[in-house]
Amino acid sequence: MKGWTVCRMHGAGGGHGPGKANPAYKHGMRTREAQEMRKDINEHVRLARALETLVGHER
Repeated sequence: MKGWTVCRMHGAGGGHGPGKANPAYKHGMRTREAQEMRKDINEHVRLARALETLVGHER
């Protein structure tokens, strides 16, 4: 449509919000919070393995 930057049928800003209010929400494993937590845990594991290598202990 003239004068609009998005289609009136498929325009931006619609849809459901994030989190438990979203009908597609199932278990929360893919939430931003869960993904950030996994990144932090993986970083701690990498640091622990590097420290273990420096100390000289092998698995």
